[in-house]
Amino acid sequence: MSDYQWFDEYDYWLTRDRVNSQTTVATLRYLPAHAVVSWLDKQYDTHKQSKEFDVTTLETSLFSRNEPLIDMGLARYSRDIHIGRKLLSRLDHLGRCVLFRYNRNASSFIPGDDTLPSDELFEELACAACNPYQPSEYYISILDQKNAFSLLNEDDHARVVACLLDNAFFTNRYNKDRLFEEGIYENYDPEICNALVRLSGRCKTSDWQAKNINWLFKLVETTKDFPPTELLRIIDRWYSEDTIGDSYEYWYESWPSFLELRFNLAYLISDAKQFENSIDPALRLSYYRRSQEILEKDWTDFLEKDGKLFIVGILENGAIWKEKDNIKKLSEFLEAMDDKSAYWHFDRIYQKHIEVYSYHKIN
Repeated sequence: MSDYQWFDEYDYWLTRDRVNSQTTVATLRYLPAHAVVSWLDKQYDTHKQSKEFDVTTLETSLFSRNEPLIDMGLARYSRDIHIGRKLLSRLDHLGRCVLFRYNRNASSFIPGDDTLPSDELFEELACAACNPYQPSEYYISILDQKNAFSLLNEDDHARVVACLLDNAFFTNRYNKDRLFEEGIYENYDPEICNALVRLSGRCKTSDWQAKNINWLFKLVETTKDFPPTELLRIIDRWYSEDTIGDSYEYWYESWPSFLELRFNLAYLISDAKQFENSIDPALRLSYYRRSQEILEKDWTDFLEKDGKLFIVGILENGAIWKEKDNIKKLSEFLEAMDDKSAYWHFDRIYQKHIEVYSYHKIN
């Protein structure tokens, strides 16, 4: 009888006996390694939810077998903090990458000191940054370069932060159904946004860094509780004279990265009125987009001053879209400009507002 056939005979019994810890542990102790990993993959989540099931006893028993394949299974599914940390000492580089990337309890296993091998540290912590199943505090520690992430040099830390751009914790943040389906941690802490601001205040001021941070700003929920004076200091770090030129196409062209980052930071400051006459185009953009008091009589002056930068801001100003008269005035203003791309952008936003209005009216 092959190992696979032997496991199949016990598979139904192990599946059926969901809460009997002793019999399950005893059986798994003698199953071949591939069968143990198959059980971990199919049944462990069901068993561990039972209050009668002893996770520590099971994992200690499996760990004591000291078999590489079982260790790889534990790397992915272990829940016991002591076993998880012992695994880190015994696993090879690939095994540690599996643990950091897929284990739902990885944040509890990663040590806060220098016990990780330094020659492979970057690859392993890059895997850790891709793990979407961790609490908010874990991602805050990545952005703040705390705990094990403090062992990375500045360039490697920037590359690890870039891995967050492919992390489903962020990319599916506004798709609650998808988060639920994938079992991703839902206790989102707005402090993540503050950690992103702190990163902007200390990292290298490079185009690549700015682009990564800008993408993360698109994925996080913004907060308004960061000190404005500190935000202005950080904005000054990224100052440049780049702006949006007359050839800018609204619907697909990227902004200059430093301009976009300064705007993302300025957007966190509630009082946008103070930026009306700023020398920084990013701060003026914040005023155009957020001020509740932009008067029609000033539109022409703003257009002469900032060109398409003003159009971008006014089209995204929520106060404009709350009043039909304002929408009509903006439509006429754009028609008079004879800028087809600007009017096309206006129409796209207008249709979006109609869809949102219709949805709320129906529901």
